Amino acid sequence: MIRDMDLCRRILLAVESSPANTWTQEFPFDNEYEHVVVTEHVALLKDARLIDAEIIRYVSSDPPDFVIKSLTWAGHDFLDAARDEGRWARAKQRLADAGVGITLELLKETLEALARGDLGLSA
Repeated sequence: MIRDMDLCRRILLAVESSPANTWTQEFPFDNEYEHVVVTEHVALLKDARLIDAEIIRYVSSDPPDFVIKSLTWAGHDFLDAARDEGRWARAKQRLADAGVGITLELLKETLEALARGDLGLSA
């Protein structure tokens, strides 16, 4: 599976917009992705400490499932930097133009640098 940073961002936005302590496994974009792909991205976001979640892996051949409890502090920080659609696109393009892989840290640093620039602050 290839990591999809756009899917990660969509998951974070959906978690943020859900009422506290009521999260289920459903997203408004579920029909666009296979459940196992969404679940693996939830696991990646959990590993990156952007969300508090439980991944449920069954003994049977059923695909894994998940329950997301909340965004973490780091998840809120990342999402605040990534929320603006234009800044998100500019950050991804800047990394692509540089020919580097889009890692979470590089993406966050690029988003923050763009935000500082938008505010007229030095990078």
